Amino acid sequence: MESKEILKFCIDKGFLIDLETLNLLAEANDGESIKLIIEKLKYHTQKRIITKNFFEQNREQINEFFLTLPQEKQKKLEKLKINLGLQIEISKEISSEKTYGEKIEQEEKDIENSDIFEEPNRDVKVLSKIPSFKKKIEIDDFVKTLRNRFYELKNILQERQELENLVSINKLSQRREKVSIIGIISEKRITKNKNILFEVEDLTGRIRILINQTGQISIKR
Repeated sequence: MESKEILKFCIDKGFLIDLETLNLLAEANDGESIKLIIEKLKYHTQKRIITKNFFEQNREQINEFFLTLPQEKQKKLEKLKINLGLQIEISKEISSEKTYGEKIEQEEKDIENSDIFEEPNRDVKVLSKIPSFKKKIEIDDFVKTLRNRFYELKNILQERQELENLVSINKLSQRREKVSIIGIISEKRITKNKNILFEVEDLTGRIRILINQTGQISIKR
């Protein structure tokens, strides 16, 4: 089940989900079970943002959801439960796979640093050596990835009919009118007057949104 499909299903059920948890659910590759668990969450929690921390805080209840699945499904989702913090015991299989991978990586480094390709055996002729290219991850790579993720989420959200007069932050006017924006909440604070202050940004700019105790919304640039 692709991340985009899981995200759309969560939104349809009234949930938002953070990127880390979204990727973990997608890696489970069991869309039917994932949908069933999300469906159960809808009727057992008032929270509407799904994070890894949410699963850890509600470990006992969510484990009960997993127990309602067929045995075959439960076994298939064991790794997902570990990644979500629902199962404390780390399986020997995962541990051994990591150890084996580290061993192979070390052996490859030893071969690269050895003289085996400089002084080959007389009976063996080395025609070529394929170099190992490992691209260094830079800040631009993270920026590009986050930007692409934002566009994916935006494309899904802007299809929702309840979003009226959708505009970007840099095109917000000073007039009092009903508009919708799609952005990322970079900060949330509670003021001295018990109002909620959000700092929201998209690819065009950043604003502060104040919601008072009566639900009125005001925008500060």
